[in-house]
Amino acid sequence: MKITTDVFDAKLVEILDGMTGAQLLSIPGVYEVVAEELNNEVIEAIEQEE
Repeated sequence: MKITTDVFDAKLVEILDGMTGAQLLSIPGVYEVVAEELNNEVIEAIEQEE
C-alpha cells in the first residue's frame, strides 16, 4: 500500500486531535519548536495577566 502525503497527514491530524497540549509538548523537540513559534504570544498573554 502506497501511503500518500495527504493520507499520512490526515491520519496524523486525527491522532494529534486525541492528544492534550501537555502530551504534544512532551514529544522530543516539539516544545522547542512551539515555544519559539509562540514566544511573543506567550509573553503578551503573561503580561496581560499582570
